[in-house]
Amino acid sequence: MPIDLTKEAPVLNHNIELVFFDIDGTLLAENGHYSSGLKQQISRLHHQGIKTAIASGRPSYAAQFLFDELAISDLGVFCTGAEIYHPKTDEHIQCHALPLGYVPVSYTHLTLPTTPYV
Repeated sequence: MPIDLTKEAPVLNHNIELVFFDIDGTLLAENGHYSSGLKQQISRLHHQGIKTAIASGRPSYAAQFLFDELAISDLGVFCTGAEIYHPKTDEHIQCHALPLGYVPVSYTHLTLPTTPYV
């Protein structure tokens, strides 16, 4: 059951310093939008001194609107760990791209089905 983010949440008594959010199914609903209360709840985390970041299979550029609209601005992990990006400084800390010839070579090793999918 989804959490109702429009209700007031208690102030956390914690030692939490950083919260990572996934994008699809966590920050964004199936319709590709975030709920009306999400921005308020992330702001509450910031007011409590908790940093917010994204950990996603998406590339960092696909999260730009979340950096801008939700003020999620701490170092995050993208491309399922292949990219580490800091939105505050617009700096790619680490980026592990596939070797230049990998995709064409991989494509030649694919086996295509002999019968069409029905």
